[in-house]
Amino acid sequence: MSKGKNDEKYFDLFLEALNNKTEGKEYKISELPSNLVQELEKFKIDTITVAKS
Repeated sequence: MSKGKNDEKYFDLFLEALNNKTEGKEYKISELPSNLVQELEKFKIDTITVAKS
């Protein structure tokens, strides 16, 4: 696999994991390089509760 295709694959996996993390779903990090795992873990997701009046 060429470097460009490899980078694109990892970027897509990173975005999928980040999306799942923000939605509170499980996400896989086993296929990501360690530097992307570290970046993913930097994102802190806060839960916001909206009260309806």
